[in-house]
Amino acid sequence: MSQIFSFRTREVRWFINKPVLEVPGWFEKLPSTAFTRESREDIYLVLPDRTDLGVKFREDRLELKYRLGDPQSGVIAPGISGSFETWEKLGFQSTREVSSAEFPDIGKALRLPVKKWRWATKIEQTDTGVKYHPVGREVQHSVQLEYTELQVFGSDWYSIGLEWPDMPEISLPVRLLSGILTSTVFDLKSSMGYPEFLQKMLRQEGSA
Repeated sequence: MSQIFSFRTREVRWFINKPVLEVPGWFEKLPSTAFTRESREDIYLVLPDRTDLGVKFREDRLELKYRLGDPQSGVIAPGISGSFETWEKLGFQSTREVSSAEFPDIGKALRLPVKKWRWATKIEQTDTGVKYHPVGREVQHSVQLEYTELQVFGSDWYSIGLEWPDMPEISLPVRLLSGILTSTVFDLKSSMGYPEFLQKMLRQEGSA
């Protein structure tokens, strides 16, 4: 039987059409063992008018995510605002045949490849200071910060995301983020989840 994983996360994410150089610059100052750098291509199934449901084929996994409730706008720190979303995520082992299969029941769903080059670290606040861990290491009370260069429909985009377990005892490292996210692009207009962003890109491509 294939292994199934399930968990609930809180997320804030921004999509910007130009590089945000202070973020990868900050990553490059960390020890190489403190973060993960990777490249891959994910295949998204973009469902018509569904910004609350995400379907993604990633390497050998099928990942489903469903947004719980509506996004809630909030201020993370002075000059940094975003849309807070809660997601329920499910993951399944997949195969090449499943990831390339047709889905006739979904109608106008579009299979959309997205190339990604990503920096990511898990930020843990402890009594003795802040610690950084690579993605994949089990750190229960941590906030993941990632910076991703994307290619969608041949266009370059950049995503900055914060993700953490939906647990009341986890708080964002506000002082640290204020020092990293110093540009003026971290606002509600650019803040959304991947399903909403891909819907936006699909509409732009259709009107081109």
